[in-house]
Amino acid sequence: MRICIVSYNFYPIINPRAFRTNELVKGFCDNGHKITLFIPDNGQDLSSFTEGYNNLEIVRVKPGFYLNRGYTDNNAFIDANEENGKLYDFVQEQDKEEHTHAPKDSLVKRIKFKVIKLLYPGGFNFEYSFTCAKAIRRYIKSNEFDITLSVGLPINSHVAVWRGFRFRRRKGGVFIADYGDPYSYKQGQLAPRLHRWLEKRMLSKFNHILVPTEIMVSTFEKLKNKSAIHVLPQALNLNAFETAKELSSAKDNVVNLYYAGNFYSDIRNPKELFRHLIDSKLNFVFHVFTNTKDSDNMGILRTYAKQLNTRLVVRHLLPREECIYEMSKGDFLVNVSNSTSNQLPSKLIDYKLTGRPIYSYSPGNFDGDLFNEFMSGNNMNDQSKHIDITSFDISKAIKKIESLKS
Repeated sequence: MRICIVSYNFYPIINPRAFRTNELVKGFCDNGHKITLFIPDNGQDLSSFTEGYNNLEIVRVKPGFYLNRGYTDNNAFIDANEENGKLYDFVQEQDKEEHTHAPKDSLVKRIKFKVIKLLYPGGFNFEYSFTCAKAIRRYIKSNEFDITLSVGLPINSHVAVWRGFRFRRRKGGVFIADYGDPYSYKQGQLAPRLHRWLEKRMLSKFNHILVPTEIMVSTFEKLKNKSAIHVLPQALNLNAFETAKELSSAKDNVVNLYYAGNFYSDIRNPKELFRHLIDSKLNFVFHVFTNTKDSDNMGILRTYAKQLNTRLVVRHLLPREECIYEMSKGDFLVNVSNSTSNQLPSKLIDYKLTGRPIYSYSPGNFDGDLFNEFMSGNNMNDQSKHIDITSFDISKAIKKIESLKS
């Protein structure tokens, strides 16, 4: 089959939607399909990804034309490769802020971003909806597809497909919108009414919606008939990752706990965890791999950095394979679930692949006694026991998409 995939996030970006796109592209290519991938052009070197895939064509698209002419601060996952794994120095960052007007500038940027989000669905990157749609229209003058799949969020990938195939729908075959989180009905971030109308109108032109978890189905029923909504877990090649043979604690006699991902002040605030760690008398190091370019995320960590001192080590995000390997050295992993009911951190899949025990909780339900059991080496309540990793096999996901009809 000829398959069109449209995404705003792709290798070497480090976020769940990029991982989703990466795995789907590789999975379809491995099954012998001819793939055309539309992605924003940020000058990234894709040679290490495309090597060996002669059935993959990548169409690079200008990200925008005014506000989003290039990737902006709100796309902070997009960083130069040399940022990967870099140690974050809170002391140096604090000294820098004392001699600049960074806090004021940061406030102005945050206000500007909120205003833009009210005007542009999804924010600055909504302009990609127009530039990508134009590229699609130009491409399908001489090409057509059996399946057209857009990966969101952000919502611009779906809008680009809707607009790009608007007058030539037969060129797109079966239209599939793949979602991580909902947009219009995302709890805590309810979109303006105009944006909800836009999303519902757009999805009326799609044949199917894919969501990663069963608990999201009811939310999407507000936008599409239930029969068109399908659960497709965050799949990947289960044999593509290596783990360490020895724990870090075997050498330093220190309990090493790891976390990978972002924190959010509204839906994933770790204040209970950090307060407990500050009061702990145990010898430990909390390793955090996170987006050090995100102000909200780093503001949370900055609150506890001074008190934890050397017991908190913060590094910038690593490529997925490297991060899984590094976390496999830990005594256990920490997962802070979203406080909203219709979202689930995809990091649990990566956590499971490390082979390490998982302590998981949601904000407001932190159990200090249970956490102390993990700190003492008692992993009887290991959350990873409840995760069936075989359900995340990319081959199963590819077969399910292949079976979807118009």
